[in-house]
Amino acid sequence: PLGGPVALRVVGEAAAVEDAWARRVADEAWAQMLRTNPRAHDGALLTLDGLEWSDGGGVTLRARRDAYRFFAVDDVVRAARGHAPATATPGVRETPVTCVGVSGVIVARAGAAAAAADEPATRAQPRVLMGRRGEGTRIYGGQWETAPRGTVSPPPVETQHAADGVTSTFGADALERQLLEELIEETALPLGPAVGLRPVALVHDALARSVDVVYLIEARDDAGAGSAEWRAMLDDAASATGWEYPALRWRTWGFWRPDGETMPLSPPTAAFFGAADAWGLVGAD
Repeated sequence: PLGGPVALRVVGEAAAVEDAWARRVADEAWAQMLRTNPRAHDGALLTLDGLEWSDGGGVTLRARRDAYRFFAVDDVVRAARGHAPATATPGVRETPVTCVGVSGVIVARAGAAAAAADEPATRAQPRVLMGRRGEGTRIYGGQWETAPRGTVSPPPVETQHAADGVTSTFGADALERQLLEELIEETALPLGPAVGLRPVALVHDALARSVDVVYLIEARDDAGAGSAEWRAMLDDAASATGWEYPALRWRTWGFWRPDGETMPLSPPTAAFFGAADAWGLVGAD
């Protein structure tokens, strides 16, 4: 869990894939990925260089600017190194590349007026938004996870004011801005101004090769029970807006427990829910 603020420090460019053999393997693996999944596209992202923890439980993520295509095929290139010719340079990107991501856990609660009104019992309880991953996504296709989520793009160069011209430190706003962009793109939910946003955990997914800052997004209908928009938002089926999440569903907080509903969860989401229970992250109103 996170007990303090989160910051992002960009410390330069990731190591280039300069060896001709490694570059050829990477290019062939990327071409194969495009044939398998035409939705895949190259772009800028940040890969993890290290973590700096503070005494209060906060963390600064050190990251390097990188290209998605090299991150996406990094495991293929490393697996092929055992067959590399003697002239190849095995030291290039010898350690696994891990991308920096953000993910949101949207918890919707009824405001005081709505909770006191003649509402169904399940609507008075905290509910969490779940998204089923599209089959065209890189990993965990068909499984359910909290939404939104995505990799973190490097902040614009013009916003970087580094004394040494290399290292730039950003506050949590850079990560929060990315998360809110993902929220609009992937869910299009009318959360309104009554939204709380706070970082609660850091989740390392070795299979997906990612480290995500997890934000709890708490939405409350402070307008009361008369909000038709709020009632519509809490309907069982939320509007799916894209190929990444072809289905979105609201579920009562705690649905994953042994006596709850069966839903195939992605491994990092299942791990997070188990930890959230232990922490008492979300309580009843």
